[in-house]
Amino acid sequence: APIGLQRAPAPGPGPEQRDRMAREIVDADLSSSLVAPATVRNLSLHQLKETIAALYASKAKYDAKCKDTRQPRETMEQHLYTFLNQRYGLKKLIVENASAIINAVQRFAPDDNDVAVFAKILRNEIDEEFRFVQMQLKNSAEDLLRVQLKGKEPLMREKELQALLEQRTGPEGVVLEDEWSGIITYMYNEEDSRSLHLVLNDVARSHVDLQRMQLEAVSRVGQARTLDDGIVDPLAGERGRLLYSDFVKVLLDFQLHGHERFLARFRSIFAMEDLDGDGIIDEQGFKNLLSLLPRQKNPREVNALLQKVDPYQHDRVVFSEAVSALGEEILSLAGPAT
Repeated sequence: APIGLQRAPAPGPGPEQRDRMAREIVDADLSSSLVAPATVRNLSLHQLKETIAALYASKAKYDAKCKDTRQPRETMEQHLYTFLNQRYGLKKLIVENASAIINAVQRFAPDDNDVAVFAKILRNEIDEEFRFVQMQLKNSAEDLLRVQLKGKEPLMREKELQALLEQRTGPEGVVLEDEWSGIITYMYNEEDSRSLHLVLNDVARSHVDLQRMQLEAVSRVGQARTLDDGIVDPLAGERGRLLYSDFVKVLLDFQLHGHERFLARFRSIFAMEDLDGDGIIDEQGFKNLLSLLPRQKNPREVNALLQKVDPYQHDRVVFSEAVSALGEEILSLAGPAT
């Protein structure tokens, strides 16, 4: 554990210092003036995910505390600093660990949906609550696979079914074409289901093509006949088969991209008031935002919404609160663009 892990938290900084520090340590470019690249630790994906989970848990507790004490909610960006300050206390350690987190996020976000979602929450590009949508999607996919397996073996005992499900959803687990096709047909409307079928078939073909290349490479080394010599394709039964992890990632990415499209126009309007890009606007900025939405609000409706997003009158509205309060308005705003 880094030196300072057991230190008592240093006295909390004032709001301006906290916000400035939060912006510095989550800057995507991580200026070398903060920490030399050679000193940035390389976190593994497992370590990063453990840190993200701890940060989410800390944020939930902090949000509950803020509600009890009638304090304003932090953005995830701000809470990253609060979280690290509570753990390490010293600015040097805070910056070093923040740099390690951001460096790992940049490396793993392109290939891991959980990390990609965290990165977008951190940059105030999507709302914090969206992570729960992704969690529900994972649970639904697993539950529907269980139904598929039970349908094929109705007499299978629960213990055996659970073992099979765990094997199928594990790191090397696979899902067959009829199974994933049934799952997405159940979960999505016709248009989305069609789109996902195309993507998943492409992924399955790519997987088979890679296996075939590997098999033929081995065959050539052993001077055995290749598929072009007229032998039966040993991978014929693999068509349509997917790694379960690949299947779920396609669903998660599809859901994330859809949510980004849903928020795109609203995010642009929010950014017009959020000039410093910290995911926070004031009361007047929120009123200006409301005036740009399709349906105009009367004073009573405006005050009711302000009570939702800034209940303790701190003159600050965070992006996630705005998204939560304005779901119907965002839907009508996104409608023409989809």
